[in-house]
Amino acid sequence: MLLLLLLLLSMLDLLLLQQCVGRNVDHHARLIVLSLLEKQLMDDVALLSVSSRRSLYQLALLSSRQ
Repeated sequence: MLLLLLLLLSMLDLLLLQQCVGRNVDHHARLIVLSLLEKQLMDDVALLSVSSRRSLYQLALLSSRQ
């Protein structure tokens, strides 16, 4: 659930930044900035995925010890 919430917040941040960038820079610069933001979002999702797998592994270890 936390993973989904963080993902949604990241997407909202991306949308807000797209709107701000769209008003203040020319088209070419906007595309560069948006591609960097998209890459950052994908990196964040990958990190969240790794941390959620780690959490599931830790839960499995705790369950097996009981």
